Amino acid sequence: MSKIEWTDTTWNVTAGCNAKSPGCKNCYAELMAKRLQAMARADMAAGKKSDGKSVYLPVIGENGRWSGSVTPIDNRERLHEPFTWRKPRMVFVNSMSDLFWGDDDDLRFARNNGIRDPQPIPFEFIDKVVAVAALCPQHKCQLLTKRTARMAEYFKELYAGKREVCGWIAHKSGWESAGFLSLCFATILKDGVIPNLWLGTSIENQQTADERIPHLLQVPAAVRFLSAEPLLGPVDLNLKSDASKHWDGQSFRQSSLDMQAADKRGRNIHWVIIGGESGPGARPCNVDWIRGIVDQCKAAGVPCFVKQLGGYAVWDGCGLVANNPNCDVTNFTESIDGRYFNRLLLSNKKGGDPAEWPEDLRVRQWPEVCG
Repeated sequence: MSKIEWTDTTWNVTAGCNAKSPGCKNCYAELMAKRLQAMARADMAAGKKSDGKSVYLPVIGENGRWSGSVTPIDNRERLHEPFTWRKPRMVFVNSMSDLFWGDDDDLRFARNNGIRDPQPIPFEFIDKVVAVAALCPQHKCQLLTKRTARMAEYFKELYAGKREVCGWIAHKSGWESAGFLSLCFATILKDGVIPNLWLGTSIENQQTADERIPHLLQVPAAVRFLSAEPLLGPVDLNLKSDASKHWDGQSFRQSSLDMQAADKRGRNIHWVIIGGESGPGARPCNVDWIRGIVDQCKAAGVPCFVKQLGGYAVWDGCGLVANNPNCDVTNFTESIDGRYFNRLLLSNKKGGDPAEWPEDLRVRQWPEVCG
């Protein structure tokens, strides 16, 4: 079972990734992949089977960072894992990678690292993953990506009937009727979406919010969610309680097609997770940034889940010291934009114990699911 507070377990179906934006600097998945690579090498040296760890051998380079090698774990044991879980679970899909890896920047990174002819994660493979999720309605599958443009492209094809998801479902279900396609969609879709598949994107600052959220909003989903972690700055999510006005970003205009999953609840984003960074090298997270998102969610009626304050939680004790001679600089840490912040001394190393938080940040809500 997972230690991540907002899920129950993880289901990793691809191996490898690369840094996409500043939030990736201290990537926990990269550190874990490095450990798994070392374990696989030790198993091989001892003449033992690596038990699935061998998929991580090529994904970490000699410098200890992502190599640019990314591959689907296309085997029955891994793909069919959710079928073996009898009790309903929250399933974080691909916590160690990104199912929609393979945009132009990713492929350029791979080529620059010596990967010959790198290929995106094939949509045909994603068909299989989505099919398994759809065939496990007892689970809620939480699919998180930083590559929202590819995700939007894929799901537009899916809901236009251009993907092979139903072919995989038909094969697994033993359907042989010539009308299996319509039967498939009648079976797995409710209110125009796969009801147990939640789609989200990670953001860490205003730039990544502005870049990724508009693409997410183009995708009908039972739940559209944001993971603002690691939160590295204040973010205006521009949440709207009126479904007719979703996002006012520079390059996005809402279309009637994009409205089909949101108007029932009157919201564009249905859930927001918030957290400061933890682990080695954790960067400061001002609790006022977290509070700002909590307040936005409350005003828009959007459920939010504060996961942690982070391993370097701070508060704005004095602001600009030059303008406040009463502040003792020795009690503060210069950390963000020349400002001085007071570090919160928390017992929990991740800042993950709500009992240590300001009362207004002790918020752990769950979304209303469409369908």
